[in-house]
Amino acid sequence: GTRFGEQQRETSKDIQEQLKTKTSAIGTKKKIVLDDLSKVEPAVEDAKNAVKSIKKQHLVEMRALNNPPRLVKLTLESICVLLAEPSSDWKTIRTTVLRDTFINSVVNFNTEKISDDMRSELKKKYLSDPEYTFEKVDRASKACGPLVKWAIAQINYADMLLSIDPLKNELHSLEQEAEVT
Repeated sequence: GTRFGEQQRETSKDIQEQLKTKTSAIGTKKKIVLDDLSKVEPAVEDAKNAVKSIKKQHLVEMRALNNPPRLVKLTLESICVLLAEPSSDWKTIRTTVLRDTFINSVVNFNTEKISDDMRSELKKKYLSDPEYTFEKVDRASKACGPLVKWAIAQINYADMLLSIDPLKNELHSLEQEAEVT
C-alpha cells in the first residue's frame, strides 16, 4: 500500500505546483487589469469635475435655442443616448436638459449601464464624427464642451471594462479553483 501513498503525495505536489503557477498568473493579470483601469479612471474623474463646473447660465442659454448649432444638438443628443433618455428631436432633448437633475444624472452616471449596443451606436454616430471633440464643441458651447469630454471618457471607460471582463471572469474562476484545492 505504500505505492498508493506515494502516488497521492505526487498528485498533491502536482496540484500545489499548478496552483503556484496559477496564483502568480492571477497576480500578473490583476496588475494588468488595474493598470488599464488606472489609465482611464482619471479621465472619467476629470470629465465629471468639468461637468460639475458647467454654469447654470450656460445651460439656460442652450435651452433658449430653438434651432441649436449642429454641435450643440449632437452633443446633447449623445448625452441623452448615454443616459438612456429619449433623443429623437431637439424639443425632447431640451426637456431632458431642462431638468434640475440633469447635471447630477451625468455626474453620478454608472458606466456599467452602457450596453454593447449603446456603445456601438455612440461610436458610429458620435465618436466617429471629426467635430465631436472637446476643443471643437467647447468653442461652440461652454456647456457642451465638458459634456463631450465626459461622453468620450465614459465610452473609453466602457471599452476598457469590456476588454477586462474576460480577464475578471478568468481571475474569478482561478481564485475559486485555488479555494477548492
